[in-house]
Amino acid sequence: MRTAEAGFPPYTVRPTAVTEYEDGSKCARRSIMFGPKPYNNGTMVEHLAELAASKGVEFFYSTPGVQLVTDESGTVTGVIGKSGSSYIKFNATKGVILSTGDYQNNQSLVERYCPDVKEFDRKQSNKTGDGILMSMAVGAGFVPVGHSHMMHDFDSGPMFDEPFLFVNEDGERFMNEDCVFEEVNCVLRNQPKPGWYSQIFDDDYVEQVTEWGGKPTDKEKIQVYMPDVKMDRSAESGANVIESLIGTYCCDTLDELAAKLEIPADALKKSVARYNEMVDAGFDADFGKQAKYLKKIEKAPFWGIHKHVRVSALCAGVTVNENYQALRTDGEVIPNLWVTGFSAGQLCGSPDWSMYQGGMSAGHCIMTGRICGIQAATGGKLESKSPVTEADVEALA
Repeated sequence: MRTAEAGFPPYTVRPTAVTEYEDGSKCARRSIMFGPKPYNNGTMVEHLAELAASKGVEFFYSTPGVQLVTDESGTVTGVIGKSGSSYIKFNATKGVILSTGDYQNNQSLVERYCPDVKEFDRKQSNKTGDGILMSMAVGAGFVPVGHSHMMHDFDSGPMFDEPFLFVNEDGERFMNEDCVFEEVNCVLRNQPKPGWYSQIFDDDYVEQVTEWGGKPTDKEKIQVYMPDVKMDRSAESGANVIESLIGTYCCDTLDELAAKLEIPADALKKSVARYNEMVDAGFDADFGKQAKYLKKIEKAPFWGIHKHVRVSALCAGVTVNENYQALRTDGEVIPNLWVTGFSAGQLCGSPDWSMYQGGMSAGHCIMTGRICGIQAATGGKLESKSPVTEADVEALA
């Protein structure tokens, strides 16, 4: 594939998996992963850009687009970029493709269109909705409110979806932990420090997680997430972590653990004592967690993972059709304007991003970029000659 030609082949390729849902529909997924961390898809794009440049493609870095150019009919004919104190007009013979990402770093847009995440930290930078705003300025629509937000933390430690005891930055339990991980933000937004919390468990966690049907990380493999364990975590080591973001700790006492997690020790001990009382009673009287997940926290050493859930993406943008052509507010196509990735459409129909099917984020962005490139090159006339069938999906397995 082109990434190999660019000197950055996939880190790993997972076998094709076919998921069948309750209604009988199927989805086939083949995950091509670029890494290991801290390398990622952005590193892959950098290598592809260098390859493209070597083949004659001209890039204008530090030249953000500020305005689309249209003719009397409303057809997009170019874009104006700003370079320093000067402006450059780029004429487009076949069209303009906008790949500017979402709007998470534009606080005014967040407060207006996705206010439920306005207090959370952001994982990305320079995602200020430029392409969305430029499109709206020439008449494009913006998908209705209810924008899907992707919120997670896969970096501080493993077992992010295991229902251990959760405490907030005040050391207090605040929710039923038996919850789909991507929906935890619904409770975190009302906590003392939105996005921050800690998972607490004891040294019997492997047996406990196994008993309730989860997937525990063994005590050797978990060490890569522990700042107190010194080791080589570079990309070349294969550790596959971002060292500045790891936050897993193991301490002999709850007081020591609280210090590591930077939460009040007295409050943590009180939360653990109350939790253990309910475990003994066999009933979570505070939040109603299923009894099978109630496990005492009593065997030292004690473990804690300091989680930091941030906005990874806001998954809503310019209204588009099936070919990712921008649409006006009346539903008509804006000629010669295509929009990709999270600058376009509403990929997920729920306010909380769904992780039931992995690969939807990066896969969507890369796939729509390809679609828009082909559409622009062919004048928007590309049609599938052989649509994928359910038999094709079955064959992939």
